[in-house]
Formats: sequence, C-alpha cells, structure tokens
Amino acid sequence: MANIDRIAHLAQLEGVFPVDKPRDVPFQEVVYTVKRKFNLVKVSHGGSLDASASGVFLVLVGDASRIAQSLMCADKTYSAVLRLGVSTDTCDIHGRVVSTGAVAAAMADRAAVEAAISAQFLGDAFETRPDFSAILRNGSTSYEVVPTPGGKPRLVHWYRIAVRSYEPPLLELDMKCAKDASPRAFAGALGAELGCGAVLESLCREAHGGFSKADAVPYEKVLTMDPMDFAARVVSVPEAVRR
Repeated sequence: MANIDRIAHLAQLEGVFPVDKPRDVPFQEVVYTVKRKFNLVKVSHGGSLDASASGVFLVLVGDASRIAQSLMCADKTYSAVLRLGVSTDTCDIHGRVVSTGAVAAAMADRAAVEAAISAQFLGDAFETRPDFSAILRNGSTSYEVVPTPGGKPRLVHWYRIAVRSYEPPLLELDMKCAKDASPRAFAGALGAELGCGAVLESLCREAHGGFSKADAVPYEKVLTMDPMDFAARVVSVPEAVRR
C-alpha cells in the first residue's frame, strides 16, 4: 500500500485498540505514543490505569471516544497482591507510611481472612478512595505523592474477591468489580478491617469489559509496530459495543 494510502487509511480509523500496559508507565504516555507513532489526530482512552499497575488499557481511536463513558462503566477483573502490616497515605507501596502493625494471630489463618472479605466487602459496599495518589511525572522513574481528594463514600459492587494464596504478609487475590470500585481503596479498607493495615503491592487488570489480556497488544510491541498491523488490531466500535 502506497504511503499516501496508508495515511488516508489511518486517518479514517475508528475503534478500540487494547494495549497491555506494563508497570511504571503512565497511561497518558501510552495514549501519546499511539497518537504520535501512527500520526493520528484524535486519540483518547476508555478509563485510566495507575502507573504502578499493568494490564488491559483501552486506547480509543478517532470518534470511538463516543463510547468512552460506556467503557468506563464496564466491569473489570484484576489480579492483585496486598501486603499486610503497613498502611500508607495512597493505600499502595509507593505512598508515605502512616502506620505499621503486626498481623494478628487470628488473621494469620486464610479462612479468617476469607471470612472477613466475604462479610464486609463482597456485593454492594461503600468505599472511600484515598486522599493521595502516587504518580509518575515528566519521565521520572520516582513516584511522587500528590493530593487526590477521595471525596464522599461511594457505593461500589464487588462480584468476586477470591484468595489465590496467602502467605503472611502477602495476600494474592482474584477480583472482579463494577464501575468505580478501586483495588487501592479496597486494600486500605481491608487493612483497617483486619486491624493491621494493608497496601496494594501489585495490580494487573486482566480484563476490561469484553477485552482481556489475550486481546491486548503488549506496549513494547506497539513501539515497533507497523501501521497496517496497528490498523488490523483496532476493534471497530460496533464490535467493541457487542463484547
């Protein structure tokens, strides 16, 4: 295909481009990279993903931005690792430590932790996001803690919070939630419930709506991707809506 035809084809693209974002890469960098590399005019996204998290991140090409709100409201699935015995102002390992505490003997048992999760968090629950977040700015490799007022408690829904493994102080979870639910906020709330504190040590978004990690292009591959290969991986708006 002639270069002029490629440019015209890319200019007409409209759809969802799922990227497997690595840790320590801000989602804004992913959006900018896709826009710059493929010389696109309009690029947005279907919901943010913390710099410290990895996994499915949906880049919206062209007028696919019209379904952004629908995608942001879609269910999400995560695999997460929590560290018990410490609390930070961001509810993750990049924040300032505000307290530490020993994991009580009663909570050293997996069944006890599962019971606490089931009783307090599964289904509908009120959740307050932390007042601070850890971000990466201007190409820095060091996280900066900035105020991000959590606001009032909001009603969220957790479909599943399953314990994959528990070797104190590390707790590995498989999680599925509806819109607005925050794994970071959950980590802080669980730590308070257990009485020892907890932070989110790692997080991977395994699925976002109808898109899974198997559908997503690794970010490292995006950096060297041929424009026509990119175009072939953009999912049309009708197909994205059907998923």
